[in-house]
Amino acid sequence: MSEDSATCACRLVSPKLRRRKPQLILVSLEPKSSMLRASAVILTFWAGLRLVLALGILAMLLVFGKNAPVLLVLYGDIQGRGVDARALATINALAVLCNAAIAAMCLLSLTVIWCALVRRAAWAVWSLAACVFFLQGASFASDSLLQHRDVLGNAAASAIPFIGIIFAAIGVSRRSTAKA
Repeated sequence: MSEDSATCACRLVSPKLRRRKPQLILVSLEPKSSMLRASAVILTFWAGLRLVLALGILAMLLVFGKNAPVLLVLYGDIQGRGVDARALATINALAVLCNAAIAAMCLLSLTVIWCALVRRAAWAVWSLAACVFFLQGASFASDSLLQHRDVLGNAAASAIPFIGIIFAAIGVSRRSTAKA
């Protein structure tokens, strides 16, 4: 990108952004924001793990032509023997759609974490909390349809972002109480 196009792009954005020097986000955090830094790391770990898992399942379904992993939970094997071909196609199609949505949500979450949360934007905490809790709630709801076969895994997977959101809320609220 040439300097002229970078200057032009900055003019389209807020004037404050033009004056800011680029720097590594973790370095820009103040040392006293350990709660915020911890929340960013915890939430990054959670979103990154979910993203890798969703992309892996998408690759398994779309590139390697395998069936959805839920068949292993339901039938004990991933081949789907004895399942009607239309039902198997529906399960695989829903697995593609669901994992694509999870991957997109994780990418957006990572963007919010590293572009807004680390800069102590309060809206980032509430946005992440809404998305994370909706996704984890849906995870429990889908598990209930499978007779709670993975309830402990869901509980553990829910604890990680829950702790990250609590740390983020504490980190963001500390700044606002310190200024008051």
